Amino acid sequence: MSNLENLTQKIIEDAKKEAQEIKDEADEKSKNIIESKVSLAQNEAKKIIEKSKQEAVLIKERAISGAKLKSRDEILKAKQDILDSVFAMAELELKNLDDDKYQKLLTGAIKQTKKDSNLTILLPGDKKDLMSKLNKEIKVEIDNTLDSGFIIKEDNVYYNFTFDSMINGIREELETEIASILFKREE
Repeated sequence: MSNLENLTQKIIEDAKKEAQEIKDEADEKSKNIIESKVSLAQNEAKKIIEKSKQEAVLIKERAISGAKLKSRDEILKAKQDILDSVFAMAELELKNLDDDKYQKLLTGAIKQTKKDSNLTILLPGDKKDLMSKLNKEIKVEIDNTLDSGFIIKEDNVYYNFTFDSMINGIREELETEIASILFKREE
């Protein structure tokens, strides 16, 4: 029986040895798989962090660009408001012309028209007293719809000298020049 016990013992030892080798091989494979997955995860993490940094830079640049655009728009709006105020003050000054200056403006406009034509001057109601001071050959009518200025009717042609129309007409020509004077940069 001793041979049988020895044989059994040998089989058991060989089985234990083989089991240990299988276990060691499995542990090694498991370790390699884990290391590989950890390395892959670290690489992915690096890629994600790098991509996040790039996105953060882009977001920051967009935010700065957006803030600059908003700031520029606000500055442009403020400048436009100032220009609007300048032209509104000019129109107010025209509306507050004394009768002598108003009559000079009217006389100058009449001289620009054809002298041999049939003229009619349309005046706002608050200027009806000027009718007596005008040339008797020129027909004068009161137009209560006029807010300011006057209209010269020459035959079937109307020349609009209302102050808001005059201001709007010269605004396009002068706005750039006035803006350059008001907003020139000091160097």
